[in-house]
Amino acid sequence: MTRDLFNNIKALPTLVPAVRLTGSSPYNGTTIDTQGAESCMIDVNYGTPGVTLGSGVTIEFDLQESVDGTTWTAAADSVLTSAVGVANGAANTGCIAFLSTGVVAAGYVSVGYTGTARYLRVVEIHAGTQATGTPTAVKIDLSNYAYRPVRGNAT
Repeated sequence: MTRDLFNNIKALPTLVPAVRLTGSSPYNGTTIDTQGAESCMIDVNYGTPGVTLGSGVTIEFDLQESVDGTTWTAAADSVLTSAVGVANGAANTGCIAFLSTGVVAAGYVSVGYTGTARYLRVVEIHAGTQATGTPTAVKIDLSNYAYRPVRGNAT
């Protein structure tokens, strides 16, 4: 059967699982080529924060897009199914997850992308002093390819 979900979604890591600290922020995710896909979803997974978040101590995940894989711009909030938005505390346009006051346990956020850029990546930004890191990972799910199954085919 080639219509099962496993063979019709390509899940690609843009930020591999790791414990990240303030010192090396921002963390630029790996470039994901969306060629051939007609649907896209971004999944942000995070563990229990290593510090108390809030009042200038935050973790933000921003989606960036590119037409050439080299020059990056923030994805417009209008092409995200549930952008956080600057009005809700995010520092940047294209924010897909914003961890701040009240986040004390592990969790995840999923956001759809309806833009047309060929290349995507997620940037993780830590604000404030975070000497103890927080485990995070981000993957981009691509689907609705013109060819099936997506696994085992060249992209």
